[in-house]
Amino acid sequence: MGNDKAVTVNVTTVAGDAERRRTFSTLSTSTTSSLVSVKSRRPPHVGSTEKVRELVRLALTRLRVLLSERNGTRKPISQKGLFAYNYVEPLFNWWGANYRVLLTQCLGRVEARDAFGSATKLVNGASHNYVGFYKATAEAERLQRLCLEMLPVSESDAVPFLRDETHQAIAKFLGADFCFTTSTGYGSNYIALPALVDCATVVIMDENCHNSMFTGVFLGICPNLRKFKHNNMDHLETLLSGCIDATDNIIVAIEGLYSMEADVPPLDEIHRLKKEYGFTLYCDEAHSFLSLGKTGRGCLEYWNDYHPENPLPWDLIDIRTGTLSKAVGGIGGIIVGKGQFQESVRERIENLDEQENASLPSSTMAQTLWVLGQPARISRSLQRLANISRSCREELERFGIFVYGDIGTPVLPVYTGRPSVSAKLSYALRCAGLLATPVCTPAVPFWESRVRINLSADFTDEEVNRLVEAVIRAAASVGICRSPSSVRFLFQTDEESFTVEEDPEEAERSYDWVRGLIKMDATMGPTSQQRQLFDTTCGPRILEIGHKSRVQYGIGAGGARWICGTFPPHLAVEKLIATATGMQAGLTYADASIGLASTIAALSRPLLGYTKHYLLFERGASQFVRDGIMMAPKKDAPTLLSYIDLFQLVQQVRKLSRSNQRLCLTVYVRVGEDSAHHLLSNVLEEIATITGPESSMTILLHCTSHYLNPRELISFPCRSNIHVLVCGSFNRIFGLPAGFLTGPESLIRELRYTSRGYMFTTSPPPFVMDMLRAALEWNLSTD
Repeated sequence: MGNDKAVTVNVTTVAGDAERRRTFSTLSTSTTSSLVSVKSRRPPHVGSTEKVRELVRLALTRLRVLLSERNGTRKPISQKGLFAYNYVEPLFNWWGANYRVLLTQCLGRVEARDAFGSATKLVNGASHNYVGFYKATAEAERLQRLCLEMLPVSESDAVPFLRDETHQAIAKFLGADFCFTTSTGYGSNYIALPALVDCATVVIMDENCHNSMFTGVFLGICPNLRKFKHNNMDHLETLLSGCIDATDNIIVAIEGLYSMEADVPPLDEIHRLKKEYGFTLYCDEAHSFLSLGKTGRGCLEYWNDYHPENPLPWDLIDIRTGTLSKAVGGIGGIIVGKGQFQESVRERIENLDEQENASLPSSTMAQTLWVLGQPARISRSLQRLANISRSCREELERFGIFVYGDIGTPVLPVYTGRPSVSAKLSYALRCAGLLATPVCTPAVPFWESRVRINLSADFTDEEVNRLVEAVIRAAASVGICRSPSSVRFLFQTDEESFTVEEDPEEAERSYDWVRGLIKMDATMGPTSQQRQLFDTTCGPRILEIGHKSRVQYGIGAGGARWICGTFPPHLAVEKLIATATGMQAGLTYADASIGLASTIAALSRPLLGYTKHYLLFERGASQFVRDGIMMAPKKDAPTLLSYIDLFQLVQQVRKLSRSNQRLCLTVYVRVGEDSAHHLLSNVLEEIATITGPESSMTILLHCTSHYLNPRELISFPCRSNIHVLVCGSFNRIFGLPAGFLTGPESLIRELRYTSRGYMFTTSPPPFVMDMLRAALEWNLSTD
C-alpha cells in the first residue's frame, strides 16, 4: 500500500468484532430511507471548459488515427463505422496498450496480454463471477469432462433428463410455474418479449433497459413501445395513465439490476402502480440472478432483505428472463414466469426456424444444476459479496470518488464524465494492476461516461484491498478524486471460515445428482445428430483439445467481449475462418441465427455519400432475415425490396440502376446445397456489372450448406465497390454451437461495434472455440 498508513477494520464474521458486525446487520435490514438517500445522489456535472477539452481531445485522437493510417487502408463506409474507427477503437484499447487477450480463467486474478504481446496478472474487475463459481472444483471438472465425453455440446432435445431437471430446478429456485432455456441471455428476451406482444399491447420500458429487451419488443406484432426515464416512477405513472383507457394489455419492462448504474428499480412504487393499473411486470434479472438477495433470488429478494418490515409479495414479477453466462459461468438464457404465459412462450420457441436458438449447452446445464445444488455455498458467497461491495463503496466515496448505484450491489460504476477520461482511467487502472471496463455512448450518456468494476465473492481480502488502492491511485492520476495520501481502511475477514463448508456433503450430493442425469441421457436419451456430426468431423483428438482448453480458460467466456476481453481461441478462429472463406477478417457469434438477424439490422444503415439505400432480400427467407429487418432502426432505414427468384433480383437491380447511377444496395442471398450454383454465380456477376463503379453494393451470402467456403459452390464478383460478406453456422459444419461472419476488414471492424448480437451478447465458450480452431486447422491442412 505504498507509504500510506493503514488501519485494519474487520467487516464480516470475526467473532470479536460485534460492533462492526452489527453495522452490517443494520445495513442489510435498513428502511427505504437508506436506499432513497443513495438514489438521491447525482453525479458531478461536466462543465463547459471540460467539454471544450473533450472536443479537443477527440480532435487530437482523430488526427493521430489519420497520421497512423497506412497506404491502402480502407475506412468504414458508414457514420457509425467511422465513429468507431476514429474514436471508440483507439480510446477503448488505448492505442493497443489496453487491448485485452485473456490467457487464464476469469477468476479473481487473470493474466491479460495487450496488443504488443506484453502479459500481466491483474485483479479481475471485468468478469461477472459474482458468487465465485467460475473456479472449478475437482467434482465440477469431472462433471464437465463427463458432459463433453458423453453428450452433444448443445442439443437440448438430445438430453431430456438434464434439460428437464434444469428447467425444474430454475423454476423452483425462482418460485415460477415454468422455465424455458435459450442459447444466450440475449436470446431469452429475443424469444420472450415477442411472445407476449400482440396488436393491443403497449410496452412501457425503462430507458436504460438492455438492448436485447428493445430488440424483443421490435420483433413483436405491431409493437407499441414507450420509454420512461430511468427509475422515474412519476414519469412511468404519467405514461400508464395516458394509455390505460386505450388497452388492457400493458407490459412494464424493467431490469433487476442495471449494470451500468448498479441500481435496482423502486419495487415498492412499482407494486403500488401495478395494483392501480393492473399491468404485467416483466423483469430481466441478467445481473441480479445469483448476485442479489440473501439466497441469490434477485432484485425482489434484495428489496425485501432491506425492507423486512414491509416485504413485497413474491408474485409481483410476472415473468423473468436472465442469463446463465454471468453468475453461473456458462452460456445461455432463461425464461421463467406464471403459468398463464407458458403456452405463448412455448409456441414462440416451437415456431423458430432454427431450434439451435433455443438450445442450451450441456455444459451449462451441468454447471447450473451444480451451482443450484449448493444453496449454503451460494448464501455464504453472497454475504461475502455484499460486504465486499459495501466496504469498497464506503472507501472509494471517502476519497471523493463518485460511484453509481445502491448499497450492496456487486458493480462499481466509477464516474468519469468525459469519454476520454473513462478510457484513460481504464488504462491507468490496468497499469495499477486492475482490469476494468471503460463505458461511454451508446451504453451511457456521452457526458456520464464511466469505468465499470465488477466484484466477486472469489476475491481474497488482498485482492479487495488491491482493487480499492488501484482505483484511488488511478482516479487521482486522472484528476477525479482527492489525493490518495489519506489514511486507508483495509478490508479484512476471517477468510478461513469463509472457505470452510457449512455442509460438507452439499457438494457431494450435487455431484451425484448431476452425474446421474448425464449418464441417464448418455444411455437412454435419443440419438443426437449434432454429436454424430461432431464425431464424424472432429473426433477424439479434438475432444481432448476441448478438455485441455476448458481447464485453462473455464467453461464460459465470462461475458461479452467488449466487457471482459477475448481469449486466444476466439482470435484464432476468426483468423482461420476468414482464411477458409477467402476473406480478410472474421467475427464469431454465440448464436448463428441471432448473428444473422443482427448482421442484417446493422447493415440497414445509411452509407456516407449516398442519399438512399435499398435492401433486397429473398421473399420467403428465413425468419431471422425478417427479424433483422424488423430490428433495424426506423430512422434512415433502407427501402425494402423482396424478390421471388434470381431473375427478379436482376430485374429489380436493373430497374434501380436506370434511375440512379449512384446506387447504394445491400443484397441478401442464400447459398445452400439446393441452390442453382452456376446461375447464382452469373447473377451476382451481372448485378455487379449493372450497378457500375460509382455505386456501392454489399452482398450478404448466407451459407446454409455443409461447406466452409461458398467458393466451393459459387463464384462472386471482386470489385472495389462490392463488399461481400459470408455468414454461416459452425453447427452445420462441425456440430459445434457458434456462428461466423467474414468479409472486408473495414466492414467487419464496423460490425463489431454496430451488430447488436455481437456487441451486447456473451462470447462463445473458449473450449468450444478451441475445438473449432483445431477443426479448422485440420480442415485447411487437408485442402
